[in-house]
Amino acid sequence: MSFISRTRYPEALPVAAGGGVRAVAPREAQDQVQDQVTIDFRSVFRALLRRKWWILVPLLLAALAGVGAALTIQPRFVSSVQVLVDPRDVQVMRSDTPLRTPSPDGSATLAENAIVMLRSSAVLAQVVEREKLADDPEFIGAPGLLSKGGAGDTPEVRRLRATSGLDRRLTTRRADRSSVVEAAVATMDAGKSARLANTLAAVYLDIQSANEADTARRAAQSATARLDELGQKLEKSEREVEDYKARNNLQTTNGRPVAEQQLQELNSQLTLARARASDARAKAESVRKLSLSAIENGDMPEAANSQVIGQLRVKYAEAARLEADGRNRLGDRHPEMAALAAQTRDARTQISSELGRISRAAQSEYDRAKATEEALTRSVDQLKSQASDSGEASVRLRELERQAEANRTIYNAFLKRARELNEQGDINPLSARVISPATPAQFSTSVSRSLVAMGAAIAGGALGLLLALLAEQFDGRLRDRRSFQEATGLPVIADFAEGVARRRTDDALRAPVIDAPRSALALGACRIADTFAALATGDRPRSVLFLGVGSATATEIALNAAIAAAQATWRVLLIDGDGAGYGLSRHLDVAPEFGLRDILSRRATLAGSVMADDKTDVQILAQAGGDRAGAALRPSPQQIEHLVLNDAAGFELIFIDGGAIGRDATAYAFAGAVDDIVLVAVTGQTSGRHIRDALEHTQPYADKVRGLVTV
Repeated sequence: MSFISRTRYPEALPVAAGGGVRAVAPREAQDQVQDQVTIDFRSVFRALLRRKWWILVPLLLAALAGVGAALTIQPRFVSSVQVLVDPRDVQVMRSDTPLRTPSPDGSATLAENAIVMLRSSAVLAQVVEREKLADDPEFIGAPGLLSKGGAGDTPEVRRLRATSGLDRRLTTRRADRSSVVEAAVATMDAGKSARLANTLAAVYLDIQSANEADTARRAAQSATARLDELGQKLEKSEREVEDYKARNNLQTTNGRPVAEQQLQELNSQLTLARARASDARAKAESVRKLSLSAIENGDMPEAANSQVIGQLRVKYAEAARLEADGRNRLGDRHPEMAALAAQTRDARTQISSELGRISRAAQSEYDRAKATEEALTRSVDQLKSQASDSGEASVRLRELERQAEANRTIYNAFLKRARELNEQGDINPLSARVISPATPAQFSTSVSRSLVAMGAAIAGGALGLLLALLAEQFDGRLRDRRSFQEATGLPVIADFAEGVARRRTDDALRAPVIDAPRSALALGACRIADTFAALATGDRPRSVLFLGVGSATATEIALNAAIAAAQATWRVLLIDGDGAGYGLSRHLDVAPEFGLRDILSRRATLAGSVMADDKTDVQILAQAGGDRAGAALRPSPQQIEHLVLNDAAGFELIFIDGGAIGRDATAYAFAGAVDDIVLVAVTGQTSGRHIRDALEHTQPYADKVRGLVTV
């Protein structure tokens, strides 16, 4: 059954014009219902109650398994030690050529290397040796029912098993974006976990220190062995240089030939002499071009700017001023003007004489500078001529000197490095260290036993709940009003299952209309009786056929509906139409003389075959009378209408117990003759397949099917 579906709610039982009832076919009924998607939580709850053992059994089994698993859980105490693997080496002695050059990602590489070394067999074996784990049952295994543990193994086998056990209990990782490596050891004892973690870190540091010292020692030995060969090679190259100098008369000072140094010095002097000669020539030219008029106008070059010229210029200016003043005051013919003019001429003469002296001095200085330049030029040319003669020999000498210098550099480097390595042999350059030693854990890290048991119980309950829901979902039996309405498309006229506290196991008929008139069963029977009594007309009785679906029987429903109608003063005839012998007749205390079979075989009439129940006022027509209950009978609808229904004009309601659909042919004959058909299904037993079979059997009379009654 489905708990989430489209629920259909019928508007009302359709009534045709003229007071008749128009049957609603399943497909037409689906078009006349209101659709709404709902979740029926009551159905879910009822389904879980029905399938409680589906839930309880997995729950109990899982809980027992969880308790058993919890009892086998051993406590685990984890202690961690943190080691800083610093990528920077400890520089006790400053060295330009370290043993190892750190790479750009040296931090990550060293951390990964440390993780591998911590889990290496060499480290673990030393920890096993120091802590005597080869005799610890936790690591080599305790004796059990099927195994001897490590009791009968050799010492080597026990060490290997202890190493493997330590490796399983060891967890290593690198802290995020750092050079810190963390190693955690888990055992059943907190103190042992801390001790093993600290021992593991100590063994790792010891091995690393030994490796570093061994590396430095081997490097020093290699460098020392190489020194002898390099020394001999250097001595040979230096001897070749000296021999070549002696053969070619190539003297050097400070590693350079003397001629080359002299040529360099003369070139420097020649450059300075040429600069001085150029300056002297420029000075002489400027002084030579200087005139008295230029001095009068104040155009004095720096070369002629001397103290004497300055004084003469002042004297000349004063004489020229006095002459000009006397000319303005005395006139050109005055006797004093001759003396003033003579003073002016004398001053001019003195300036001209001084300029000549300065010009001669500048020319003399230029001549000396020029002579020096020419002498240096001749010396440089001479040295260049000598250098060209010894150039080829110098080229070879420089090549020999470069080879000797290269050998000397290599030898010095090896000599220095060998001494550094010898000094560093006993110094530990390892920068790794323990930054956080392991301490005993305060709490166990193993899974809580109560949590395991509770989790197993929850998982078992969830599994059982899932199995129950799946079993209910794939169960084709219908269990409520909504599922019957969805399966048939018909309205549920009455639901007798709602008033049933528990399913009966006996075969006795109940009459709750009499025994419990306020019960849900009695009210449902009254609702059925009133529904069809309201449709009865005065000229002809209203006939209603009750048919069981699947294993359902309609006897009890027909009986209670007939009693309810009789209590309402309706004249009611109750007919047992179940030809298979499972109907009302087998519950009668008095065997009738005649029955339905006798009427259809024309051995009796309806009036002579009906039995009256004084307690309920219901008239009953049994299936057969006397010993003719097993006689074969295949009536037609026309026979039933002519011999039974037409003779029942004295009744207002006729209720027929038709038995189960498909069990006997008599029900089909009644279906063709009656006015209404009501299907009876058993909640929790009738399946969708039974409903489909019933609708298929009643398809020829689908216009008469009024609804469904559930019990």
